[in-house]
Amino acid sequence: MDGEFAGYASVADSRYSLHGPCAQALGVHESLQDASVVLELELIASVEPLAGSLTRSP
Repeated sequence: MDGEFAGYASVADSRYSLHGPCAQALGVHESLQDASVVLELELIASVEPLAGSLTRSP
């Protein structure tokens, strides 16, 4: 996803509300670091199915 929109976090009351690249809700987290880890895992999970479909033979 190099150069593409990865998502965003907003902060309110010391909690980080995380949204993914399609603005899907990814939860509320205690720290920006926690939110970043969740976003990274979400991005990896969204790319893996695509990579698998490119390596399979018809």
